[in-house]
Amino acid sequence: MFKKLVTHSMGVCHPVLLQARLLIKLCVSSLFLSFTLTFFIVSKGALAKEKQSISQDLEQIKAGEILYQNACISCHGAKLKGATGFNLVDGEWIHGNKPDDIISNINNGFAQAGMPAFKGIFTPQQIAQITTFILAKREGWLNVNYAIYPATDNLINDFKQVGQATPMKSGAGANNLADFDLPENKEYVINFEGEFNAPWQEPTTIWFDTPPATKLIVEIDGEKAKRLPFHNPTFWLKPGRQHLRISYSTRQSHPALNKNLIVMVANQDLSIKLAGVSARGNASILQKDFVINSQTETKIIRRKTVKLPPSSVLVGLTNQFSYAFNTKLCAIVGVWKGEFLNVGPNIDGRGKDGSVPLGEWVFHSPESIATDKPDTPCHFIKYTRTENPTFYFTQNGSNYSVSGYTHPDGIQFDYRVDHANNALHISTIKLPLLDGYRFMSSQGEVRDNTLYLDKNWQQVSVILSEH
Repeated sequence: MFKKLVTHSMGVCHPVLLQARLLIKLCVSSLFLSFTLTFFIVSKGALAKEKQSISQDLEQIKAGEILYQNACISCHGAKLKGATGFNLVDGEWIHGNKPDDIISNINNGFAQAGMPAFKGIFTPQQIAQITTFILAKREGWLNVNYAIYPATDNLINDFKQVGQATPMKSGAGANNLADFDLPENKEYVINFEGEFNAPWQEPTTIWFDTPPATKLIVEIDGEKAKRLPFHNPTFWLKPGRQHLRISYSTRQSHPALNKNLIVMVANQDLSIKLAGVSARGNASILQKDFVINSQTETKIIRRKTVKLPPSSVLVGLTNQFSYAFNTKLCAIVGVWKGEFLNVGPNIDGRGKDGSVPLGEWVFHSPESIATDKPDTPCHFIKYTRTENPTFYFTQNGSNYSVSGYTHPDGIQFDYRVDHANNALHISTIKLPLLDGYRFMSSQGEVRDNTLYLDKNWQQVSVILSEH
């Protein structure tokens, strides 16, 4: 999952993620045995203290993900956001959100709700692996509390005095969300504080859909969060568990501002809104979910999509693999495994945000699969809307086509070159750098991110599969 050093789009590295990557690299192998001994033995003593570090054990998360997909996905959904079963990523947990609570729930089930007991189906280690996977996917507040104060000059000038003042009203946030609509008076300071879970696989931010001059402060683990150079107030989050505090005042904020703020977790360039932090932000996230799946038939769609260049046509195959062909580059510019596409962000606001591929990227632009002369201009001709779509284009005076098919191990891409005198052929195919996947072909050898064919071919098959 940690494929490359991730940098902010404006050149700013995520400081905490660099430390976390180093920590994982150095510690996972040496501490794996201790994880096994302290966490996977299902006893009251071993589970009494919640361990943040288990969410950083990549092997156990992957094992848990596979078990989850086999046993849990039909009820709780591919994104863990619920179907007939509960949402497992948000802050609302009916039966407890600690590791020992989750393990007990999986072991014993809820027969009255249709959830079987898995104690006799999975081993204690397998149940702990599922729990590890679920914990790694948690998003948002775990136990947010609020306090509302009068907007005095002292509090406005120094938000640090908030904790020393006497609140007009305080309590626990409903559904573990920051509800900025709670205060009834016109001028106030409101403080939200609690444990918060951010995605640890990639750098993320907390984003406020408010003017830049909004009077607020964000603190993480007692320190002022680093603000990023976006128009709207945006701050880095740490990966994983952290203590988050948000203080906001209506005084000195824009008078036309809707005081019920939209606050969300977003990726580093704000192109994907991942989770709601405030009640209104969460409602906006839910409104933006419109999932297209390709479980029963191949789906083809042309739409603005994150991490893919403009003019990309997206194809969802029936085996959970999807790919994108770009009509300007005449190349395969992305492949991912999981559900097909969430077009909701692209519907709301008439294309304000890009659609979001669902699942795990195998690769995406600027990496690509391309013919042996990928840098030469091409002319796109057409594509077919069939079970196995075919894309036609010309390049270097030759007519090419490429088709994508389901394969027992992943995806098969067939390249063809058509010329009247059969004088042209395919000699190499440029391939992307992969992590956890590989390319295979019976017609040549893959080395240095290139498929070198053993002879000149007019049709070439390339298989992309998991290791």
